Amino acid sequence: MHQSLGLSFRWDLRAAEGGHLNAQYNTGVCYDTGKGVEVDNEAAVAWFKTAAERGDRAAQSNLGVALAKGRGTPQNYELAAEWYQRAAGQGYAIAMVNLGALYDGGDGVEKDHARANILYREAMEVGNNASALFNLGVSYCKGRAVETCLPTALSFWQRAGDLGHAAAQYQVGWAYKEGEGGFAKNVQLAREYIKSSAAQGDDYAAALLKEWNACAHCGTAAAPRVCSGCMTTCYCRYCDDKCQLAHWTAPADSHRAHCGGRRSKCRRKKPQRVKRVRACANCGAHKASKACSACSLDGGVKIRYCGEACQLQHWRSATDSHKASCHKTKMC
Repeated sequence: MHQSLGLSFRWDLRAAEGGHLNAQYNTGVCYDTGKGVEVDNEAAVAWFKTAAERGDRAAQSNLGVALAKGRGTPQNYELAAEWYQRAAGQGYAIAMVNLGALYDGGDGVEKDHARANILYREAMEVGNNASALFNLGVSYCKGRAVETCLPTALSFWQRAGDLGHAAAQYQVGWAYKEGEGGFAKNVQLAREYIKSSAAQGDDYAAALLKEWNACAHCGTAAAPRVCSGCMTTCYCRYCDDKCQLAHWTAPADSHRAHCGGRRSKCRRKKPQRVKRVRACANCGAHKASKACSACSLDGGVKIRYCGEACQLQHWRSATDSHKASCHKTKMC
């Protein structure tokens, strides 16, 4: 434990015992989070209650959280709603959001989505609260006391995501990935939002990011090679050239049609040109050195012979198919 945190806690505790309101709230936070002292949920609730009864709105909200979660005190949604209401009445945005969540779920209060939306909007106006923006997005996505509208939901989620809300970032990333809700498909923005969400511990974002980073052919995690020419909803990744070519040539490869760019590593490798064997047209010997200079068969490929004897013999034979197109020179 850091020495300065322990010292700060001791000073807060002395001030709290002396009746200082802010110190009482801070002491509760220290016990709740373990800053400068071992976590003690019951002690945290006791100090939050002391400060809450004296009118501290943050303490009232935190006491409501403890009651709603049953942390350091028996779970009691009805009492939690009362403390949230008292804090919300003082304009505390977090308490407004928490109270709205109780109305959405019908926990300790009668379910009322319209009332919940009002609270979310008030919290949004008071402090541009990210959770309020996210919950409003959920209301428009699911049609809770409002007309269902995915673009409106995504507009709230994008604002919440830009404020650092992990779940909102995942939703926006998914919209960019799929091109939903009026969002054009954008691979880079989708990955940025999903990575930011995963970094904050969102399980859905982490699972999607893991899927994206796996080899598209064999499924190996954290594949290092990225297809530079892909224009699908995510960049395909591969272990190496072997997996890349195997995936591209497989019938199940759905990204092949969208893979563009001359330099794309996903393009089918050109077949190597087969070197023609310079065989004598008469006797079949390899590495025939003499070419018929007047031939125009085989797309301009010259008929070859070992020497003048083979050339003359082949030209006079009945099986010589190139005689008709061969310009009659001294040799042919």
